[in-house]
Amino acid sequence: MELLEFGKYLKKLRNERGLTLAQLAEASKVSHSYLSQIENGKKKNFPSSEVLINLSGPLGVYYGELLREAGYLVNVDIDDYNEELEEERYRREQSMDLEEFDDEEPYWTELNNLLTKEPHITYRDILITNEERKLIIAYLDGLFAKKKS
Repeated sequence: MELLEFGKYLKKLRNERGLTLAQLAEASKVSHSYLSQIENGKKKNFPSSEVLINLSGPLGVYYGELLREAGYLVNVDIDDYNEELEEERYRREQSMDLEEFDDEEPYWTELNNLLTKEPHITYRDILITNEERKLIIAYLDGLFAKKKS
């Protein structure tokens, strides 16, 4: 996909969600002027993967779909990939033994609260930075966007 086509694609997604450029900029933490330049084909390069992560949630698309459209993923069938993710999530949900959890003291933790309120979170003994937390949240927003619709 060419840069101009990619910009039109992003604009179409934004319009389908009923968002103005200003609203998308605020929701994605990507500047209004940068988004405008992308949509109008004024940029010389495709947005970085970090920008695409930030855009995926507010635009209601999977992050992988934006990666594919921007040319970062080649020869990958995103629909099959997303379907595999959904099937894996379903298998995990089905295999959980809910009876082991006490109804009076729920075990469930809101992941967004964990990522935004817990001061020290690690992944495999590596401390997650605030910037990494933002990227994780943006990725999760994109991952679960279709469930919100």
